[in-house]
Amino acid sequence: MQKRILAICLAIFLAFAVIPTGFADSSDQVVITYGETAYMNQQYKSIVDDYFASKTNVDINSINSKVVTAGDVNKISGGFSGKYYNSNQIFSSALLDLNQNGEITVEVDSSITTITPEMYMSALKSAGIQGGHVYVTSPVSATGESALAGIMNCYEEATDVEIPENVKEAANQEIATQ
Repeated sequence: MQKRILAICLAIFLAFAVIPTGFADSSDQVVITYGETAYMNQQYKSIVDDYFASKTNVDINSINSKVVTAGDVNKISGGFSGKYYNSNQIFSSALLDLNQNGEITVEVDSSITTITPEMYMSALKSAGIQGGHVYVTSPVSATGESALAGIMNCYEEATDVEIPENVKEAANQEIATQ
């Protein structure tokens, strides 16, 4: 138990050492990650985009975006739920807005069935992310594991700083114990 706490503290310390505190352009501080199934299906992508547009004051079409693959999700889900997904099962999507300073706030749509707002928040804090607003949704009922993988990718995209793998692993382990 003490080794685990020490590992998490070390990971958080390392995150603070590599993650910048300021950003040059606020438009680059908003990133969407789409589950690959949602992204490849225009109807699903529209549902996701409409949800994000209804929750934010940003032009969804001008935001940087990434696609989260089954491989990305399986890195998390294998240790969390023990499930492994195919590329046609990756639905949940996330929007990360780092323009909001202060606390991390997380809004999760009712379509997400497994990962809770608290779990997303815990993972973000464990990775050293101190402020921002996260929106999570899916066009169909989904666990939310692809959005969890996507949030870390969003942060890396928005800051152009890679979160070290050991920090990501510590964040994922922390939510796995909740």
